[in-house]
Amino acid sequence: MSRARLWTFALGLAIGLGLVVSIGGGGAASADDDFEGDIQPYDHIYMKGSPTPVKGTVLERSRGKYKIRKSNGVIFEVPEGDVLRVEERLTAEDVFRKRAAKLGAGDVESRLALARWGLGYEDLDGNVEEVAKEILAIEPGRREAYHILIDVFDKRIEGVAEIHHETLLDEQLGVVYAAIDRGVQSPKLSIAAGRAFLRVELPELAATSLARAVELLAEPVGAGDVAPLAEYGIDDIAVATAMLRDARVLLGESLMRTGKPAEAETVFGAAVDAALDPDFEALFGRGRARAATGDLAGAATDLDEAVAVDPQSAHAILAQGTVHYLRGDGAQAEASLEGALSLGLEDERDARFHLGLAYVRLGRYRSAATEFVRLLEADPLDPLGRAGIALVHAGRGEKDEALEELDRATRNARGELGGDVLYLQAVVLLELGRADEARDKLAAALRAGFDFDAAARVAVRVHEARDDLAAVSRYAAYLTARSAPTSDDWYTFGRALLATGRREEARHALDEALAIDPNHAPALAARGYAAYIEGDRDAADADFQRSLSADPSLGYARRGLDYLVKARTRRVWSDAFEREDGPEIRNRWSEVERFGADIEVAGGRVVFKGAQSNDPKGKTMLTRSINGARVVEFSAELEVLEGAEHSRFGLRLETVRDGVVVVYRQPDGKLVLAYRYGSTWTGPEEAGVWPDDGKPHRLAIEVGDAGKVEILLDEQVRASCELATLARAQAYDLVIFGRGEAIGNAWRAAADEVNVYIKRDAGGASRPGPRTPTPGPKEPRNPDADDF
Repeated sequence: MSRARLWTFALGLAIGLGLVVSIGGGGAASADDDFEGDIQPYDHIYMKGSPTPVKGTVLERSRGKYKIRKSNGVIFEVPEGDVLRVEERLTAEDVFRKRAAKLGAGDVESRLALARWGLGYEDLDGNVEEVAKEILAIEPGRREAYHILIDVFDKRIEGVAEIHHETLLDEQLGVVYAAIDRGVQSPKLSIAAGRAFLRVELPELAATSLARAVELLAEPVGAGDVAPLAEYGIDDIAVATAMLRDARVLLGESLMRTGKPAEAETVFGAAVDAALDPDFEALFGRGRARAATGDLAGAATDLDEAVAVDPQSAHAILAQGTVHYLRGDGAQAEASLEGALSLGLEDERDARFHLGLAYVRLGRYRSAATEFVRLLEADPLDPLGRAGIALVHAGRGEKDEALEELDRATRNARGELGGDVLYLQAVVLLELGRADEARDKLAAALRAGFDFDAAARVAVRVHEARDDLAAVSRYAAYLTARSAPTSDDWYTFGRALLATGRREEARHALDEALAIDPNHAPALAARGYAAYIEGDRDAADADFQRSLSADPSLGYARRGLDYLVKARTRRVWSDAFEREDGPEIRNRWSEVERFGADIEVAGGRVVFKGAQSNDPKGKTMLTRSINGARVVEFSAELEVLEGAEHSRFGLRLETVRDGVVVVYRQPDGKLVLAYRYGSTWTGPEEAGVWPDDGKPHRLAIEVGDAGKVEILLDEQVRASCELATLARAQAYDLVIFGRGEAIGNAWRAAADEVNVYIKRDAGGASRPGPRTPTPGPKEPRNPDADDF
């Protein structure tokens, strides 16, 4: 039914109520008359020899006999001659009509009295409606008549189960508009209108009407004062309280349907708070609203309580399971969703889809496939079922099969499901490591109408995979700006801020995450990292320890504790190559054996660039000496910018006579390790593969007390050897080098942030360090920076 049709109908009915309603006739009677006849639900059969009548129903009178069914259900027959008389039963409708027949033509008060009497009987709604319309024909603005009509239609609307009962709904709305046209307003009117608007799928109009009801009722109910509501026919504070509760629940539902879950949460919350006992509908509504705003913890609490109130509500258990899935609790989601299915749902598709997703999260791919296949059995073209199968293949590492199912899901997507399928495509592509394509699908899902809040969290993961920290920060900032950000939202935001050097803001975000969940292990580890690089190592140690207590598998926190151990036994010298005029090279580093490459400082790093010349094995080197101290680690971030296919680039840590370590990148992408005693070389040995992603990576040479040398790439050990001489030395040469594979090969590479760790003596002081000036004011990015 269109909105235009509703307004047209209302206008016609408003006119009709004033001009067309017929007026009943009959003798004069006052409102106080004791109308003749009382309701008598049974025939009264008076019989010989009995002072009291038999109450029952005369079923048949024939062949000189009465066949009677007594009120207790017993059937018997008596001779006609034994029956003195029969007073036939009198129904409520019979009494109503007899009383109506005695009403005077213009007697409004008697009609009001009769209508109010008739409201107490379910079967008299039509009779009451007829009398109320007679009143409005006599006095078109009589408020009491409108209240009576509203009562009648409100009772009817509650019984309408199907939306196709448009005639009844038209009539309801017509009365509402006619009342409004006459200036009649009341909470009951607004609630009746809101309920009707919801039934004809006009939630915007429903919300407006129901908000008015809440406005009229909230203050008097809150003050316990029913007096202001007397003009609306409300004389009992308990009745007003019940009406306010209904108005809030209906208003919350209207706001949910208009896409305003934050407002709905507030309205449902007021109903929850006002209830003396747990209110199932209010809790269920607020739980759904909180889920829609992203407050999954609050949603889970409300839905768990709603299910405790009504453990047989399949829809509440379905919502509960869906929320637990979104929170990452696959086991709880599985239990709830299976429970909802066991109770029976008119439409099982949503439950089966989310159950399949829960199984995927638990790694139970066979069970997940079973649920998605059931969706496809019901509808072979179901795109969500196809997308679910794609997720199963992606989880199993079956890339080609996953992409094939995604393509089929896209072809089958229809209407509003288009955005859902595109979103799932983004998730699958992300699982397959195709972050750029996932980003494009996610953008398409949003254009197709997919919920932005739901997409934002996946967008964070997509841009993390793309190493786009600015985008991660934008999406995380959005998630934390909403009404109910989660601990994960704040952690994601804090991590992005930390990665971009905004430590104070990062600490605030991480504190917010931990205020919500004090045992959020990643947030504790990240806050520990922030404390570490700010020099507060006691706070860092405490956070890393708490993080590991919450999640012993968190390697990030364990590495943080390792850093703390190193910090207590080492000091670090760092060069960040920050000044454009290049004093780091002139004053600290020396350019030696230049075989074609120029070395300059640019953009906070030292850059090698040029073509190999003179000798195909000649190395262009940047060196520095450390004397009077023991070097236990030498590391730098290295990046090949151009000519990677025909260049080598790496680090050397060597003593004057008897030890050297060389690590470099070969044209085939392999890392290799070579070392020597005196003039005897060992190796090269393979040490893994340099990542082919065009990004800088940290290469490190670490020397243990016993002379064990480890080669690390991005903090992961790749190879090792034994060189006791390096562990005993007090003079070292540090070398960053590069070369082309052949004369004429052009190449360009960069080194960013060199760190050199010096072992402390037993008393905690460092041994003598380099005699060159300390680094400039730029703060090193390495967490172990402790310049001296």
